[in-house]
Amino acid sequence: MKKSENIALVTAILALATALIYFWPAVFHSGHGISPTHSATAATGRTATSGARTPSQAPPHAPVSLVYWRGAVGITGGPPGGINFDLKPATTSADSPTNISFTGTALENFWSGTTMLISQWTGPGRPTKAQCANTVLTHPSNIVNNVAEGMVICTRTIQGRIGRLTVTSISPDHSTLNVIAVIWI
Repeated sequence: MKKSENIALVTAILALATALIYFWPAVFHSGHGISPTHSATAATGRTATSGARTPSQAPPHAPVSLVYWRGAVGITGGPPGGINFDLKPATTSADSPTNISFTGTALENFWSGTTMLISQWTGPGRPTKAQCANTVLTHPSNIVNNVAEGMVICTRTIQGRIGRLTVTSISPDHSTLNVIAVIWI
């Protein structure tokens, strides 16, 4: 290689390394990837007015929480109904102590004494994995009463997975609780 080709190669590598350092927090820690605002900011040096965060405004580095399973699910009564969030996708298990069931007004695990815990989230916004883990440890229960649309419930499964259940609706006959679940590894 010629000296000018070596300089070009080194320059390209340095540019790539700089880009990785600059965008690393936005890509791997915010959970949202690079938005058009990030690209516009990098290219122009100015912040767009869309309200999106730039990398310098990104939240402090938090551990990345990998998702085991995420989806919408209807939780019914039991036993033997209910949902086992250790299964992928979450579904009813023949092993009733692993299921969370809905009684029409309460979400519960009928089998007290298991390691499964559920607790209502009372903090602001959507809780993270760490916040849900703390909630079920500081407010351990096997029942959440007076479940309502919009409520957020934290859970720890029999196998120790932490989850967040967001109540989207309750069926008109109160037989099914519909939730959006995020279960972390």
